[in-house]
Amino acid sequence: MTCTFSSASATTLIASSENNQVAGAPPLEGDSFNSINCSAYPYYWVAVRLDAAGNGSAGDILEIMLNGALYYYASNAYSATQPFADTKNPGGAAVGAVDPVDGKIIATYSSRGPSNDGRIKPNISAGSNMLSHAYGGRFNGTSAATPVVAGAAALLLQFNPKLKPAQVVSFLTKQATIDRGAKGPDNTYGTGELAFKAYASVPTIKGTGKAGKKLTAQPGKWGPRSKVTFKYQWYRNGKAIAGAKSKTYKLVKADKGKQIKVKVTGSQKGFAAISKTSAAKKVKK
Repeated sequence: MTCTFSSASATTLIASSENNQVAGAPPLEGDSFNSINCSAYPYYWVAVRLDAAGNGSAGDILEIMLNGALYYYASNAYSATQPFADTKNPGGAAVGAVDPVDGKIIATYSSRGPSNDGRIKPNISAGSNMLSHAYGGRFNGTSAATPVVAGAAALLLQFNPKLKPAQVVSFLTKQATIDRGAKGPDNTYGTGELAFKAYASVPTIKGTGKAGKKLTAQPGKWGPRSKVTFKYQWYRNGKAIAGAKSKTYKLVKADKGKQIKVKVTGSQKGFAAISKTSAAKKVKK
């Protein structure tokens, strides 16, 4: 294992350590770091490199002890989550990246789990490498996938501001994903790739089933957006009633003894339209 300290400009080597991590030796680096003068530079670059993988299987955890703050870090592809960047907060979620955005394969740069204490990471994945007018060209990385999940969370909270962070994460990971990779949650995709769909209640019919009376369609709860445009179509014994395309329908003689249903189609910006059909209401003879 090699550990080096460099100056803020990354041009001057301050200290280094290259101890062999062999059986019986202290698993430590840094015996020459006493010469570091923290007042000489405002901050340092720290690099840790594994020189030879060998045949070890101990699963040791790399830990860095600092007398100060670790502001930024970078790691190679396939590296596990960092202990100082991980969280057990149920309202937080680690996001993996599927690249390209219309593909099904996890990106090579997307970190795999598990976490150091064995939890599945990432929690969820989302598309990356999309064209973005705001960004100016293609936007990739988990830096692109994470805002996709954050946007879905924002839509959920817009629909129901009373949701707690843990409830938002639970909904997204359990009800708004397509399973990818190994069956079930895994350390590559999490619970799967985000596939946030609009959702809708089954409509109901309010009113008395008698000729001359008016029936009213009750769409129920639709989301995730608060603004939904509805279209209606009434049916008599399974056949569309000509001209019956409003929220209300006045029963006529031809409806006596028949089964009346209504199909509600809801449209929301950014989502495909969804149609739901009510249970039948029997009209008295």
